[in-house]
Amino acid sequence: MNINPGYLIFLWTLNAILYLSWALLFLSRAWAMADALLAATVGLWSQILMTQLLLSQINMLYPLPLGLVNIALSGILITIAWVGGFPHRVRACITNLHSTLRELRAAPVSLIVVLLFSLWIVWVAILGLILPPYAFDDHHYHGPIVALTIQNGRVGLFESSIYWIRSYPKNSELLGVWNSIFCHCDTLVDLAMLPFFPNAALASYVAARRLGASAPGAILAAAVLGSAPAMLIQSKTLYNDIMVASLWATGVALALPSQPTRSVPGRVVSVTLVGLTAGILAGVKYTALAHAVGLFILTLLLLPPRSIRESIVSAFLFASGTFLLGGHWYLANWLTFGNPLWPFQIRAGTSLLFPGDIDITIFREGDISLAVVSSLPDWLRPAFTWLDPQLPFTVDSRLAGFGALWIVIGIPALLIWMGRAIALRRPQPLILAGVHLLVLVLQPFNWIPRYVLCTLTLGGCSVGAIEAYLTQGARRWLGAITVVLVALSMFLSLDHYFFDVQRLRRFAQLPDAQRNAMNFDPGTFGETYRWVDSNLPPRTVVLCGNDVVLPYPLWGTRFERRIIWAPLTDPQTHMNEVRAAGAEYAFVKTGGRQAAALLQAGAIPVFSGNDGWQVLQIASKTSHHRNYGR
Repeated sequence: MNINPGYLIFLWTLNAILYLSWALLFLSRAWAMADALLAATVGLWSQILMTQLLLSQINMLYPLPLGLVNIALSGILITIAWVGGFPHRVRACITNLHSTLRELRAAPVSLIVVLLFSLWIVWVAILGLILPPYAFDDHHYHGPIVALTIQNGRVGLFESSIYWIRSYPKNSELLGVWNSIFCHCDTLVDLAMLPFFPNAALASYVAARRLGASAPGAILAAAVLGSAPAMLIQSKTLYNDIMVASLWATGVALALPSQPTRSVPGRVVSVTLVGLTAGILAGVKYTALAHAVGLFILTLLLLPPRSIRESIVSAFLFASGTFLLGGHWYLANWLTFGNPLWPFQIRAGTSLLFPGDIDITIFREGDISLAVVSSLPDWLRPAFTWLDPQLPFTVDSRLAGFGALWIVIGIPALLIWMGRAIALRRPQPLILAGVHLLVLVLQPFNWIPRYVLCTLTLGGCSVGAIEAYLTQGARRWLGAITVVLVALSMFLSLDHYFFDVQRLRRFAQLPDAQRNAMNFDPGTFGETYRWVDSNLPPRTVVLCGNDVVLPYPLWGTRFERRIIWAPLTDPQTHMNEVRAAGAEYAFVKTGGRQAAALLQAGAIPVFSGNDGWQVLQIASKTSHHRNYGR
């Protein structure tokens, strides 16, 4: 693996310190352990994001300041927890844990589900340590944002020909930065989403417990979301749909009122935590704004304020958390591009409110999945894809990804729960279903399962809610079916093309220096990419051509090269701007307009591959050039 084991131990230890400091803080308030651990994840991610954003403002986003600031903050939290009485809560926590474990031992199928999930985490961690990032969007914009942040010591609206690098919210990429910045290598970059897999299961567990499920029943409820193929496959990528699903489940769980027997935070703390969760969500991607709105509505309806003063305080806390962790991305776009959702145009009817380069309607109608579902009415498209009609599952499955457990157990449980709610006139299930439906309607691509994984949270809540009413025999059948379908989802989610055993064995035997994207996926990255990796030394500044769709491998596995973009103008002006930016080489499309402009202005061709790309050396008045090949 391309990482020193010492760095690996350091990062795991640092994460453990940060997480435990938040967990101790919430446990010192006598919360139920699962609730405290879930709230600690919100605190942990909020701290990681905020410290990076603040250090970025002073161009100090480097390993030493980042590590010291976070350790100092954790020290403060541990001190507060100690003063708040954590030592006196230890016995109660241990007693609570023993009680839960006894309950789980009486239902071995729930322990099998936990074991299966644990095995998947280990499997993905091993893949992450051996393999480089492999998914398309990882190389297109997720990975480049991580690399540019580490390269520049700040995060922002970077100059690039790729829209998503310039303007998209970058909270998910900042977690990739966190995984990479201390070791200055990308070995762990695509494991940044892995923690959201167990957190999604934990959030679903907490939600089910707050709805009255037993501990074993809550684990079976958690399996509805946790075993979704889209969740499983994306746990080893920088695709952020798994992050959205996990955060949504977290917000729902923290917004739900608890059973009288469970100790949970007060309303103000709950609203603050849900607001922070909504902020992290809004800062992941544009479509997650719908999820943030949904959490705000859930907070109003499930945690209603008791007075005008409490309404004002709650609104302020929710809005503050949302803006600090997510809203600032949209403000930056507004100030820079005149449009908070740039590059998309924003219209009200026929009126153009904010200009952009992309018409969302045309963008939506160009999706390849519409070739299958375009004949269906809009309201029926999501229902079609809920049934997973296409195999195999892939990281970018367009018409599948919910999994068999949702079909066999989640949907029937949802129908039964809604029927009981209507018959018994219970508003809470209908509120949850209504808000999920609202989020579904607001999604522009709501027939693509990985964009609306939030629906599975409702399925899990349904399983947890009805579990208390099942007979012992029905619970046994529920457990047996769940175990079988979880195992089936995992088998179907192995992605046999990318993770073929023989391919993994051959790649693992390569020297560390050759264990990169070009050697893992040579069909995508041809000989010009490999030439750059073999011939351009560290600290070389490379101009990335405006036609390059997959720029991430150009940095190298240790971010050793610097990559820049420059808009194409007339040849001499373009060459002057490229020189002023310090570029020494250019990676451009063979025969493209940018290549022609640079060659006309004096660039020297040094390599042309048969993959459609070429490398040019940027000429200077005093330099001497050497021709490297074809």
